[in-house]
Amino acid sequence: MLAGTSIQGVGLLSFAALTGAEFSYWPAVLTLVVAGIGVSITLPATSATVMNSVEAGDLGKASAVNSVMQPFGTAFGVALATAVFASNGSLTSAHAFTAGFRPALVAVAMLSFIGTAAAVAVGGRARAARPALETVTSPTAV
Repeated sequence: MLAGTSIQGVGLLSFAALTGAEFSYWPAVLTLVVAGIGVSITLPATSATVMNSVEAGDLGKASAVNSVMQPFGTAFGVALATAVFASNGSLTSAHAFTAGFRPALVAVAMLSFIGTAAAVAVGGRARAARPALETVTSPTAV
């Protein structure tokens, strides 16, 4: 998870640095690919972390909470980016758009780095080893 959120943040910051009047296509694609790789590492790692942090009897609850919290986190990020954009720029001209777009990307990248810091803060907590789940096999027909 640390690598994913860090890579995502670096990709978003790099994309923010590219915005402006002299915008080039291929460097933008590269930075968005980097950010996408970070997201692709982070999402499954987050789900695995959640599922591995609870006892077997609570797996359903943990899965449900994780499934509900991911869209909330997305909505929070979009709302933050929108608020930052609206306070710094507008859609009236290319210059006004860039003036809002760059700080919005920086704010979202900072959320990625906050996620990295949170993962570092809780990453050292060791859990007691839990027993393996019992494997249930179906009876074979005779």
